[in-house]
Amino acid sequence: METDSIALLLMAEDVDMLFEGDQLALSIISDDGIVEHGATFTDQGDGSGILTWQTGFIDAGVYYTTFQVQDSPGEVDWWTVRFIINNFNRTVHLEHPLPDTTLKEDSETIAVCQLNDYFSDPDGDSLTFRCVGPISNWHGKGNLVVSASDGKSNVYDFLQVMVTPVNDPPSAFDLVQPADSVYRYSYPHFQFSWQESADTVEDSVITYNLVLAFNEVEHWYRDIADTISYVDRLDFVVDPDQQTEVLWWV
Repeated sequence: METDSIALLLMAEDVDMLFEGDQLALSIISDDGIVEHGATFTDQGDGSGILTWQTGFIDAGVYYTTFQVQDSPGEVDWWTVRFIINNFNRTVHLEHPLPDTTLKEDSETIAVCQLNDYFSDPDGDSLTFRCVGPISNWHGKGNLVVSASDGKSNVYDFLQVMVTPVNDPPSAFDLVQPADSVYRYSYPHFQFSWQESADTVEDSVITYNLVLAFNEVEHWYRDIADTISYVDRLDFVVDPDQQTEVLWWV
């Protein structure tokens, strides 16, 4: 595993040594990159050699290293050792505390910060982020919990959020009567009615404003609590002997 220390003792024997006094030389003929990663090999001069390697956090992998032994007459032999260095996962790191922020309730998605500027992975692994916080249509002060994971470790931080309230509009509704382009006669009162609207989010009390427009003037009847309003017919008489065309909306 990465960060482990490796010490490998190699021993060779020449069957002719007792008779001819051959000297053996040990060496690496193909290191597969381990020397670049810090491994060293020392020929002890007695038919043995020692490989030492202090592995680091960038050394994970499989390496095939070939050693050679050669006697004085030049006869050689070799063997290959496979080194398997497993990855040592380093935990995700929080570089800086996440910044507090202020938002409007139900505001569109905005960029508060780039999370990759605040979280990092020492191994260079890709990070996934998860955020848990207040529900929609909520306002006040609360904490947003942000986590970063490399798939093996997690780190968390809290982001304080101040959400300022925004009034949610009531539900849409339609006008009922009088219908469009209909001649009506009613005296002494004229009835206007519409469908009920509701505040499904904040459950506020709904009131209505009835507007009658005639003779290029708007007449407002405010804060009506019901869905029916009776207006005195004389309120919008332009000429008692003529019809009065009235536009109305709520």
